[in-house]
Amino acid sequence: MATRLYLPASTAATRISPTPDVAWEDTSALARIVTDTAKISNALANVSFADATNTDKDVLLRQYVTKLPLTVGQTITGGQAIKFQVRALERLAGNNLFTALGIRVVNGTTVNKTVLVVTRDGVELATSLTNRQFTANSAAVNYTTVAGDFLVIEVGAAGDPAQTGGADHDYTLRLGDSSVTDLAEDDTTTTDDNPWVEMTDTLTFVADTLVTPSVLALITTTFAPTVTATQNQLVTPSTLALTLTAFAPTVLTPRLVTPATLALVTATFAPTVLAPRLVTPSTLALTLTTFAPTVTAGAGTVVTPGVLALVLTAFAPDVTVSGGAVGAPQVGSLAMMGCGR
Repeated sequence: MATRLYLPASTAATRISPTPDVAWEDTSALARIVTDTAKISNALANVSFADATNTDKDVLLRQYVTKLPLTVGQTITGGQAIKFQVRALERLAGNNLFTALGIRVVNGTTVNKTVLVVTRDGVELATSLTNRQFTANSAAVNYTTVAGDFLVIEVGAAGDPAQTGGADHDYTLRLGDSSVTDLAEDDTTTTDDNPWVEMTDTLTFVADTLVTPSVLALITTTFAPTVTATQNQLVTPSTLALTLTAFAPTVLTPRLVTPATLALVTATFAPTVLAPRLVTPSTLALTLTTFAPTVTAGAGTVVTPGVLALVLTAFAPDVTVSGGAVGAPQVGSLAMMGCGR
């Protein structure tokens, strides 16, 4: 099944902002927009360009970036059929303008693959909005996608206006996707239907993943989570989870470590936790302490409460060590001491 992408009229923030293909001699009207395989009911509208020159050039009007990055490891086939349908017009018959299309795979600011060099259609625009059927074949060599690749589609018009009669590069494209019907594959339709670009390959895109720390785990802690996520995952702590906290607990995938809420109520710093074990100092152990205990987890567990951590506290932390044993300094031995024993 082919991949059809729609061309909204309204601008929208894109995840990357590639430099236009150098084949476009005029990028003064450039606007970036998100494109997707799904329609967003964006109202169809005229998007126009005007100048007062009659040199032969390609004029970029819109740069479309896919909503999501391409899935890693899929093949973009060389020599595949590319189609583009849009209603367009030129102001004067002497403008001698044609629709133009370019497609690239861009990763950040790096062009990883030019799928289609900026190419002009073979049928001149009419002076009223009329469908134009663009067809071309992509570059011959296959390309395998990598993490962070986006498909970038650039559309405009190009031509060499007549040197007399006030000819220039004034043209209009009818963009948007609010119609229930897509434009037919012809050069004659005047019905106000959706423009589109299509590649023969069935392309897939990375899905967003949402990671949200628990609200209760963050309400009274001083530090917020450090989250290490894999490529293209979206990490968004919820609003309520951050209302009273400056920072959150540390979270490293694939394990989730969340200190208990009560254990952090009065601690200035959250405990240091080394995976794969979860060590939570008891609540009373932190009631008056300035620093949480230092805990080293692993084979041959060693627990050394810091000096300042014991100065004013009447209770030492309960710690589970290797083999299921529990080590707890005596309360009385710590009540008036400046350090543990």
